[in-house]
Amino acid sequence: MWKIIGAILCVTLIVLFISFNIDHVSHISFIVYTIEDIPVYLTIFISLLIGALAMLPVALGHRSRKKRTKDVEMIEQEINSTFEKKFADKAGDKKKKKRGKKKQEEPGSEIPPADMQN
Repeated sequence: MWKIIGAILCVTLIVLFISFNIDHVSHISFIVYTIEDIPVYLTIFISLLIGALAMLPVALGHRSRKKRTKDVEMIEQEINSTFEKKFADKAGDKKKKKRGKKKQEEPGSEIPPADMQN
């Protein structure tokens, strides 16, 4: 609702500006060519449009940089999680190997508890 009211207000102000300045004209001089009797409101709007078009690449570049930063952060998180998983797997494999070695000792090397007392 407020957006519609704001748009109507902006259009009304633009129409009022044009109607008050319709008789005001100026000359625009380029180095080799001069345009005569250009309405002032037209000069202002064309200047505004050129400025907006000049800023468009800057605005789009900023958004893509933000997206690129988010992509880099996601990739870093993926790499870290993958590294942690592989590191945890290798550490788990080493523990299993150590446990396996204890179980695979020679059968005659164990001393029964009764023999230890003598």
